[in-house]
Amino acid sequence: MRLSAVDKKILNAIQENIPIVPGHFEVMAHNIGITEKELVEKIRKLREKKLIRDYSARLNHGTLGFKSTLFGFKVPEKKIAEVVDAIVPFGEVTHCFQREGEYNIWVAFIFKGGRDKVFLRKITKLIGKGNVLNLKTLKKFKLKTKLEV
Repeated sequence: MRLSAVDKKILNAIQENIPIVPGHFEVMAHNIGITEKELVEKIRKLREKKLIRDYSARLNHGTLGFKSTLFGFKVPEKKIAEVVDAIVPFGEVTHCFQREGEYNIWVAFIFKGGRDKVFLRKITKLIGKGNVLNLKTLKKFKLKTKLEV
């Protein structure tokens, strides 16, 4: 997909360091060299094209008392759709991927309380307890992506 130089500047700018000030779009637009109205319209169009998934704050889940884990599931090919349909409704699921290998469904899960146990009960009913790998986070080294467009 072809992006204009301005589109690239916008995509780079909105990935981090959005000014926490009244009129932040105006400040960002000024830094990019366009009007606030143009910026908002271009962001809307980039989102329509699915180049922007969402526009939101990243919370520090650890500071807020949340824990995280990475689940690997061995799911028979014929049950993948059923298992994924059971996984994605959980708001605690941040990522869900099908990958190659013995553990073919991977889920990043951020939770409070016993929500991980509720989640695991539901999934193990579908695939069995012996088909779960639970890799709890011991230490976070990086939780941020910035792609230079």
